Amino acid sequence: MVPPALKGQRSTHNHHHNIAVDVATRAILAAVLCPSSTQAVNAALLLAEMAVPHPARPTWPDALYFAHSSLLPHQRLLTLDERLQGAAARPAVIPETLITDRGSICLSKSFAAACKPLGMSVDLGIPITARMTQTQITESVCHTYNQLDVRLVLIDEIHRVNPRTTTGAETADLIKDLTERIQATFVYAGIDVTNTPTSPASAARSSQAGPHSSSGALARTTR
Repeated sequence: MVPPALKGQRSTHNHHHNIAVDVATRAILAAVLCPSSTQAVNAALLLAEMAVPHPARPTWPDALYFAHSSLLPHQRLLTLDERLQGAAARPAVIPETLITDRGSICLSKSFAAACKPLGMSVDLGIPITARMTQTQITESVCHTYNQLDVRLVLIDEIHRVNPRTTTGAETADLIKDLTERIQATFVYAGIDVTNTPTSPASAARSSQAGPHSSSGALARTTR
């Protein structure tokens, strides 16, 4: 019900929706709606939301309960935390390390204070600004990888890159450029990557570092 004092009044506001997503399960770990611009306290709240189990609602079907999930290792985890018995079917995650984009929120003392009791360390990501060109970004990535002596680079779902399309050709050229400039072993993972002629991974067969596995992984070393 709208209060009488607000009837007939309309206003538009911008809201920020912060979401934490688990890449492995594609599950939304937590979501925080901010009435204004995102602040450090909102990011800290997002961490807290994703770190604890959330109770399932009584009206939800069994499939939405953690104890009945077919995707999560519920039997083993139930022995670790009894709260999961009545929790919703979504992972509770506490990352060991957070790699930030050097934004002011993640560099704030409030955010660092929220990470510390959870045992999370905060590492700075590659320095990239909105005004940088693709060439400058590539230079920054290669310089950082070589400076840190990165020895292994994994490129997943390589089968989705089709050099016959404009976007795919640009992506394949970029991957080729990275493999030539970064002194590391590149591992391509995907579906039937060695038998897909359009995949950039097929070009690595001539310099393969070892026999590829049946799961579709291919390694190429440039060291």
